[in-house]
Amino acid sequence: MLGDNIRNIRKSNNKTLSDIAKVTGLSIGYISQLERNLIEPSLSSLRKIAKALDVPVYLFMEDNCIDVNVVTKKDKRLIMKFPNSPVIYEIISPMPTDTFEPSMLGLFFEVEPNQADTEDFITHSSEELIIILEGEANIILGNEELNIKSGDTLFVQKNVPHKIINKIDIPLKGISIVSPPIYPRR
Repeated sequence: MLGDNIRNIRKSNNKTLSDIAKVTGLSIGYISQLERNLIEPSLSSLRKIAKALDVPVYLFMEDNCIDVNVVTKKDKRLIMKFPNSPVIYEIISPMPTDTFEPSMLGLFFEVEPNQADTEDFITHSSEELIIILEGEANIILGNEELNIKSGDTLFVQKNVPHKIINKIDIPLKGISIVSPPIYPRR
């Protein structure tokens, strides 16, 4: 129910009733009654609470959001670093649960200076959006090599072989969004 969803999202964000009350101007008692499904909120109240929790209003209406942790805290990210690899990956999107299957996977990545993300090319049956946050990348996309700088994005169509190369002396940092998601095996 709506109140349960609000409470679960609030708790997953490590927020108290008092925290939400201070930001929204709503009383602790009012928010508590909402969470216990004793009263129906106005749209205005829902918008205030959603803004305080930094989530869209529609998430409160989802039947399956009760177990969904919509916030992935930086210190709780799954970090993947493989032996002898110059790349670190951090999963920045929620992982699937029994009641939630995300339709995309978000990864933060960092490639050491003068290294490539892989020796071979990566090919997958998902689309991928690569956003360069810091540094500069040479991305081989099929038969073409593209120079992508900080702030640039690159869309990779499914089944196109690609490789990210950092040819400069500073770490390359970026975000990759993959849809449909390909999750690492645990």
